[in-house]
Amino acid sequence: MHEIGYYEDTGVPLSLKRLFQHGIGSVATVQRRLKRLKDLGLIRNQRSRTDRRSIELSVSPKLRRIYEQYAALLARGANNRQP
Repeated sequence: MHEIGYYEDTGVPLSLKRLFQHGIGSVATVQRRLKRLKDLGLIRNQRSRTDRRSIELSVSPKLRRIYEQYAALLARGANNRQP
């Protein structure tokens, strides 16, 4: 998920093919995990606007909100520890 969000934030969505090339697992394992994340509503996939044969992955707005809340909690915790 972190890879998908990173690429999305840089403005270059991560393609399914490029995700497989990262070597994070076998193709079957990556497909199975992506399916689970899609079923949970955390990851979205869509056809590329420039190349309709390619699938691009993105983080869902639901997951973005979760990360924003987590970042806010971390920031509050860091502010409380300062002397």
